[in-house]
Amino acid sequence: MADAPTITATARLKIVKPVDGDWDALGRVLRALRAPAHRVLNAVVRELELNGPGEWWAPTPGDVKAKRDRCHPRTASYRAAGFFWKRERDEAAARVAKGKPYTGDAVIAEVEPTSSVQLGLAGAAYARHAKFAKERWKGTTSLPSFKGGSPIYVAGQGASIRAEDGNVILDMNIVSGGRTRLIVQACDGSGFARLRAMLDAPDMIGDVRIIEDDRGKGGWYAFVAFTFPKPEVATGGVMALHRGLKCFLTAAVARSTGTARDAYTAVLETGDDVLRHKAAYSARRRSLGQQKRQVGAGACGHGTARREEHVTKIEDAEARWVKSKCQEVAAHAVKLARVKGVGTILLEDWGNPAKDGAPELGAHVEYMVRSFPLAQLRETIEWAAKLAGIGVEIVRTDNNSRDCPHCGHRHEKAQYGTFHCAKSDMERNSDAVFAWNMLARYGKVPGIAESNEAMKKAAEAIRGGKTTTRKAKAAKVST
Repeated sequence: MADAPTITATARLKIVKPVDGDWDALGRVLRALRAPAHRVLNAVVRELELNGPGEWWAPTPGDVKAKRDRCHPRTASYRAAGFFWKRERDEAAARVAKGKPYTGDAVIAEVEPTSSVQLGLAGAAYARHAKFAKERWKGTTSLPSFKGGSPIYVAGQGASIRAEDGNVILDMNIVSGGRTRLIVQACDGSGFARLRAMLDAPDMIGDVRIIEDDRGKGGWYAFVAFTFPKPEVATGGVMALHRGLKCFLTAAVARSTGTARDAYTAVLETGDDVLRHKAAYSARRRSLGQQKRQVGAGACGHGTARREEHVTKIEDAEARWVKSKCQEVAAHAVKLARVKGVGTILLEDWGNPAKDGAPELGAHVEYMVRSFPLAQLRETIEWAAKLAGIGVEIVRTDNNSRDCPHCGHRHEKAQYGTFHCAKSDMERNSDAVFAWNMLARYGKVPGIAESNEAMKKAAEAIRGGKTTTRKAKAAKVST
């Protein structure tokens, strides 16, 4: 019997404090493990690259130049990580003995990483190099390199998590001489759910990355990978999501094959906030550019980063907002899919919606639509749907703005804003028509009749409300 499908996700946990000892001692150990990590990673990648794809060799615990054993590249990565990390510690000890140490050399020479840390670091270097090897012939990437501040990688077999005395304990084997136990807590809503899932199945956790966040309040964080069974969705509904020009995202759920009339069409996201935020960030960058020209040459060399800091902060803030917006849209789409019993979500390729020009939008709106990272939005929706057990399919959208989903008549030109069929006389929002065509070409019946009925009821309600208001006013005047 085949294994049940699983999903691997990552939970971001804040390290509150160590169970044993204090923060000063823990901070010294973590910084000692982090300081040489990028140099060891680069050395391992260099070793894998120099050995070539045909013959894999790795340094033995002895002299790296004296003897080399043929082995698998994963084994080569692990041996190289141990060798180069030992060399880093020996060089740090030598500088301390000479009385000319660098900052942190004494602790680096003293702290000995365990095999779990070496294995985690070797796995990260091997994965990055393997990805580069696949893309080498395309010329789309270069040999991977690591900068300072690299995470502390811990292999999954060296970490465990459990609840103890009302706290969540992350137990890791990262330094020789004993286990390191840390009290951790979730950082957000999804983090609490993932933390509960890990505590329910502690054997499912995988690798751990320990990172120091030097922005804002700072602190140390543990990114814990864990695997859980893929949720089962017993429903077979289909929903189409159309990224439109007038409305940011339109959702259309196909008519159910059963007796339930669950067809639904609505604007999921208007996109007004996207335009406002993009305009605000653009105006701010324009203002900063003008101020920069007024300042003059200023700092150069190593001072460039400080000089460009005001621009970098704006770009980081915009990137964080875009990420939050993508997650918000994905959450809305998945919530609607669950309510309507959807098992499959249809998405477009989501290239540039105005690649052929969209003069009806205006130059300003067209630019804003172009500048939003639609690929990031698509990936976020795909990941959210995967976590909910909902399938995602990418469908073709040729002529969806020209064809009438009611009668099938194809118009000469694509229609924007309001779609009016010259044959069936159907007049509806073009984004809704586009989504209906996605459903129709997938073999599902779009909810045109249900949408018409909903519009009729809404119109009757409005007319009834106006009549009631007039009668109430007349009664008030007569009294």
